[in-house]
Amino acid sequence: MWQMANERRRDFLKFSGVTAAVVASQGTLFAKRDVMQIESDTRAYPNANYTETLYRNEFGLTRGTVEDTGYAYHCSHCQGNCAWEAWSHDGMVTRENQSARYPSVDAKIP
Repeated sequence: MWQMANERRRDFLKFSGVTAAVVASQGTLFAKRDVMQIESDTRAYPNANYTETLYRNEFGLTRGTVEDTGYAYHCSHCQGNCAWEAWSHDGMVTRENQSARYPSVDAKIP
């Protein structure tokens, strides 16, 4: 019985030693070396302007006009009474944002 307990202790000490060595190296043990520095990431992509234009157009389409903006609720029986600002296009809601800040209910919930 003492033999088995001694082996478990020995394995634990080995594992603890390796863990302490990794922690003591402060992450430099597995750090990448000779990392290439990139000056501007937009020049690396040939279609960056096309992609940015595509997303801007999509945002403009889903954002709608001032007349298409309003406030909405998600459920008529909701007790939270959350304020939502909604945008619509052709009668359909395309985008919504919470339009108010609410008090924290629990420190664990952001």
